[in-house]
Amino acid sequence: HENSEIIGLFRPDMIKLLERKPRLGNKFLFRLASLLGKRLVKINKENKELRTQLEKSQILL
Repeated sequence: HENSEIIGLFRPDMIKLLERKPRLGNKFLFRLASLLGKRLVKINKENKELRTQLEKSQILL
């Protein structure tokens, strides 16, 4: 398992960051969106593989 860090950022704090330091705020949001997109692709791939395995096992029954 990977080591993880949890960072909490509330909406008002994010808005303040975007207002005060727009480049930094946008960089943060872009990286967050990129990370979430990669995770979604990975989860979709795993879901498809599991569904395929399930369908194959049901055919064998």
